[in-house]
Amino acid sequence: MKQKMIIFMLLMFLVGSLLGQYAGEGVFVRITTLEELDGAGYYILAYQDNVAGPFFNQTTGGTPVNYLTREILEPNSESQHVDPALDVVWYLEKLPNGNHTIFTEVTQRYVRHDNSNNNAVYPTEDGEGELSQWIITTAANETFNFQNAGTTNARFLRYNSSSPRFATYGSGQQFITLYKLQGGDPPQFPIISNVTQITTPPDANQALSISATVTYAGSDLNNVLLRYSLDGIEQDIVMTASANVYTATIPAAQLINGTRIEMNIVALYGATQSVQSPEQRFFVGTTPILKIKENLADGMPRFLNYLVQIHGVALNSEGMISTAATDFFLQDATAGFGVYSTTAGFTDAILGNEYTVVGSINQFRGRGQINPQTITHTGIGVMPQPYINTIEYFSNYETAERYEGSLIGIKNVNLSEGASWPSSGSTVSVSLTDGTQSIDLRVLPALHGAGPTFPADLIVMLSQYSGTNPPHHAGYQLFVRTLEDFHPLGVLPVTLTSFTVSAMPTGSVRLAWTTESEVEMSGYHLLRGESNIIDRAITITPSLIAAHNLPTYQNYEFIDLEIKLDTEYFYWLQAIENDGSASVYGPISITVRNEDIDPEIIDFTSISNVYPNPLRPNDLARFDISVKDSEIATLRIFNIRGQMVKEFTDITGEQTITWDGRDSQNRETASGVYFYQLSSPSFFGVQRLVILK
Repeated sequence: MKQKMIIFMLLMFLVGSLLGQYAGEGVFVRITTLEELDGAGYYILAYQDNVAGPFFNQTTGGTPVNYLTREILEPNSESQHVDPALDVVWYLEKLPNGNHTIFTEVTQRYVRHDNSNNNAVYPTEDGEGELSQWIITTAANETFNFQNAGTTNARFLRYNSSSPRFATYGSGQQFITLYKLQGGDPPQFPIISNVTQITTPPDANQALSISATVTYAGSDLNNVLLRYSLDGIEQDIVMTASANVYTATIPAAQLINGTRIEMNIVALYGATQSVQSPEQRFFVGTTPILKIKENLADGMPRFLNYLVQIHGVALNSEGMISTAATDFFLQDATAGFGVYSTTAGFTDAILGNEYTVVGSINQFRGRGQINPQTITHTGIGVMPQPYINTIEYFSNYETAERYEGSLIGIKNVNLSEGASWPSSGSTVSVSLTDGTQSIDLRVLPALHGAGPTFPADLIVMLSQYSGTNPPHHAGYQLFVRTLEDFHPLGVLPVTLTSFTVSAMPTGSVRLAWTTESEVEMSGYHLLRGESNIIDRAITITPSLIAAHNLPTYQNYEFIDLEIKLDTEYFYWLQAIENDGSASVYGPISITVRNEDIDPEIIDFTSISNVYPNPLRPNDLARFDISVKDSEIATLRIFNIRGQMVKEFTDITGEQTITWDGRDSQNRETASGVYFYQLSSPSFFGVQRLVILK
């Protein structure tokens, strides 16, 4: 291998400086699979996704421009390596035994682990020993383990936050991202530079123009493509050339608020060869917070480091969580998320005000948060209603993660056995219980003293403080803002005990929910969408389902008939209080498949979709209805304003009801949207009907 290296270095010397060839030219592309590590090549090793922007643009020689010094991994040896800039780019080679070596050609040294010092990785001239070989594995979040092959006490390369270097870590955490130099040896390929950088989320419904410079001495450049994906659906646009500047435009119709985009430039040359610029990852316009909360299996954000803009109401003022940083929760109609920065100069958040935040998606010990670029105050908002449930619910990853960063309520809370309210001192955690489980409540020094009266109903913010490393499946905690977050028992309006969805044998969907101790509730609406973005959902209840307002458990259900098989649907429950404020629960999702349908089962009430639909002059609308034994059903038809225009009563057994489009006074109804509702003691279902005249 060393002989190969010497020959290659002589060739490189003839055409320019070593650095200029493999660091100053070409395109470094992120790799995500082990197959791409076969053979040998030049790589940049970086900490997760924290290397971004212009660093990977090409220069004509010299040190790569604008790289983020603290986030490039260099060898841990101040005495043996030369100019650190020369050690940014590494040579990795796969050996016959399947292991890899990490080699710096400038100093002719390998990265070697020292068993005598668990935190030392240093260059050595010995490239033959096992200590210079690394077993590389990849993880679902596109990062890599570098496990030393020569020790049973497995160590892993990682980023050391105290200085830019390699260090080792004694557990299997995935910390390193690899970028590989595209091209030959030496590289002879198109150079992509001056790519339009997306530094703020592009506006929705406005075309996005992208340009890049492509320099190539060869004659076999076929096409330059703008390659991008919209919420995971990939497409290409052939870019238009003017000299060596290429441009393309993403149409305005594709740029919808909340659309996720991964984008880069691809130059196709030769028979099958291509190079591509680094990928940029961002969301369009203002994104519903729920969309950015998606996690990987280990609890890490699925869209880590994506650029995003969110808008919502601040759940707390500055100083209520931390007195040393910008630290608040922002909640919109879909969910809540943290905003955190130690950078000075941001607008101080005030509880109840609305803000627009632009920044990158990140996390700290499991808590999802935006690292902001800008925070803009946009007015006075309306505080969201808390989602009310038990401590057990808010401590379980499968249920709590949806509401992390949001305002929540817990009823009948008391101090856990042995716990006490702090009288003085620094910020502490106080253990609370509601009889189902305990959870920590963070109490700042300003709230120390006499404390609240227990037991109490509690409205707080749900956060998370998990371990340093994933998986982040535990560590949920509460942030109290003021002592006014503690309320007398019975103040919280409704506790939602369950909200479930299930497929019916007729191919419809049954939604059921149970509440306890309703107070001053008006009723409920249900919403349905084909994505988990509530802004794109429609209300499927034509009129409010009235609340019972009783201090005992109450069961509700609704049958959704207007669905298509093999389509995933998302449902939300909207609980509306007498003062008009509302809480939203969900989403829950379901896909009804053909095998779920059993037409022979008729021991429940149901109604099929009306046909024909739309209803035209001289048509008869047909409603096929099955009514459960011992029940009597009623079919009602409402106009868009909720006024009943026709009613069919005393329906039993299996019947086909026909309707000629006339109201109860035998008058023709006007064109428009109508709703038909079937109700019985065990059933309530509503569907749409369109009349065209």
